[in-house]
Amino acid sequence: MKQYVKSNEEVIPNIEYEDNLPGETYILDGTKNNGIVDEWGDCMAWCEDCDLGLEYNLCIDNTRGDMVDESAFYVMHRTPGSEYWDTDSDNFTPYEIDYNDPNWREKIKDFAIKLLSDIVSNR
Repeated sequence: MKQYVKSNEEVIPNIEYEDNLPGETYILDGTKNNGIVDEWGDCMAWCEDCDLGLEYNLCIDNTRGDMVDESAFYVMHRTPGSEYWDTDSDNFTPYEIDYNDPNWREKIKDFAIKLLSDIVSNR
């Protein structure tokens, strides 16, 4: 089930947030036996008024047996007047989820909304 949450109006109004991130068990299953988890779009924040957003790439690489976390938020741009968003692969901010923290979902949401608010404010 998709969860949409409106942002705090004190930050930037009209930021929406969606979280469909898998839990730690999914990561452990996907990376065992030198596997890799590379998921796009399970977590996003966006502001349609600004035509800007963020897409989270959950990327944990265990192909060498060392569990390298390359996860990051990537900036998205929407063509004004359209429904299409393009992800800018050159504009990203690393973010690792700490599954040991019981508040990890709240923390990633706060980070995404603050990061997008900063990007919108600095444009």
